[in-house]
Amino acid sequence: TKRSAGRKGAVRTAILYGISIIVIYVAAGLGITLAFGSDALNNLSTNGVFNFVFFVLLAVFGASFLGAFEIRLPHAWIDRADAQADRGGLTGIFFMAATLALVSFSCTGPIIGTLLVE
Repeated sequence: TKRSAGRKGAVRTAILYGISIIVIYVAAGLGITLAFGSDALNNLSTNGVFNFVFFVLLAVFGASFLGAFEIRLPHAWIDRADAQADRGGLTGIFFMAATLALVSFSCTGPIIGTLLVE
């Protein structure tokens, strides 16, 4: 995250980042499993339609990142996010972990889905 000046702070930030990823996956996995059954995550992550839609979404974001067009959030969301960023580190670290969890779901979903079933 490159937010810490010293090694001790960097290690603490990295540990919080890792714990945030674990908490996000466990909460999402348990919620989906309780709502839709034990095979839901595995079925979703191996579903061709879901993976194609996810690919299109990432391609659109990639094109935006490369300057093809600009995606703007509503100003109210930006103001709220900016206010949260000013509060400090834990919130920012958690949202970085949430982004990673969303982006890497199609890679980790089959593994995590299988482990939750077991």
